[in-house]
Amino acid sequence: MKKNNKMGKVYKSMEEFEKKFFPNSFKDRLIKSMDIRTQAVTSAKESLERIRQQLKG
Repeated sequence: MKKNNKMGKVYKSMEEFEKKFFPNSFKDRLIKSMDIRTQAVTSAKESLERIRQQLKG
């Protein structure tokens, strides 16, 4: 990423900006745009990741 001395990081897309500064709304929007099967798979992966983190800690 290029940096401008006055402005800091330069974002190349609105999606990149939203992901950085509004992660919750970005995630919600992505989930709403998915079909039900994709939502189920995403939810299962997130659950497994949380379980892994709990087992590590």
